[in-house]
Amino acid sequence: MQAGYRLWKQRAICLNEEDCDAAVSLMQNGFSLQDTLDFLCERRNEAIIAAMKEKMEQGEAFPEIFRSVCPKRIRSYFTGFSRFLPFLDSLQIALSMAKAEKQRQEMLVKELFYPGVLLVSCGIGVRLFSVFLLPQLLSMMQEFETETASYELLMHAMNGVFVLLLLLFAALGIGMVLLMDESRLCQFYAWMEKRHPDSLLSCHVSETFCRFYLECVRHKISTRHTLSILRSIPNQPLVAYTAKQLDGMLMEGRNMEDAIASSAAESRLKRIFRLSIYAKDSAVLLEGYLETAALRTKRRLAYLASVVRLLCYGLIAVMAVCIYGMLLMPVSVIQNI
Repeated sequence: MQAGYRLWKQRAICLNEEDCDAAVSLMQNGFSLQDTLDFLCERRNEAIIAAMKEKMEQGEAFPEIFRSVCPKRIRSYFTGFSRFLPFLDSLQIALSMAKAEKQRQEMLVKELFYPGVLLVSCGIGVRLFSVFLLPQLLSMMQEFETETASYELLMHAMNGVFVLLLLLFAALGIGMVLLMDESRLCQFYAWMEKRHPDSLLSCHVSETFCRFYLECVRHKISTRHTLSILRSIPNQPLVAYTAKQLDGMLMEGRNMEDAIASSAAESRLKRIFRLSIYAKDSAVLLEGYLETAALRTKRRLAYLASVVRLLCYGLIAVMAVCIYGMLLMPVSVIQNI
């Protein structure tokens, strides 16, 4: 028992997401908490289940016990909701939010992975072409006393494209490092919101905020407690930033409609929130916004990916034409003789 407790304290093992899903299914079908733990117990998690039971016998609240042993991705969502909702509801929401976040990340990777790899490959190809092939082409043309001005201009253009791509990758890398700091990230978001209020970043943050807010509406959590939950989510700094904005304005005595109008959210979400204040069932409006926002984000990512692909295909076409011209040059010279 003590060895199991030490393992629990050190978090050497923990429940996985499948365990959490199974716990929700069992408890929804009438299993007690004790029976649920007995059913989940198997060799890989036997020590952690035993430690959880021991802490329950000592009188510790089960949500606190579970929070310490659940997967990190679920814990960040579970912690805030468990302060105001029963254990089962909190776990259901946490699982739902974690799965939704995972799906959005997979969509982002699916839409941008190929264009990103293509852009990097194209940058490497442009550099290799301008360093190795173009000089050989120019040398061959000079030997045959052929005009080289246009190809020299092309070589300078290719070098310029490579420098621009290098600067782009460097800027993205530096930006990602700087924005790992939450305060800088919030400052950048505030700057973007003022200059580009309906940017892709703003849409992403607004969609995430609405997803959390909708769960609170469904479970009839008050606005004050909802904003308290959203402020405390550790891995969503921009959602917390938006919630702090709203909470601060409400504390100043402004009504909800004015606070929403002045918040850092995209214009469509502001309109939906204003309508939801007077709607009989605001959850339906928020669900509709989430559906349209997901489609809109997917379209914008697809458009961005298309632009990157077209740019890369254009550069590849230019290099292919140059290589083709280099291969045909001896033939054309012989024909002129």
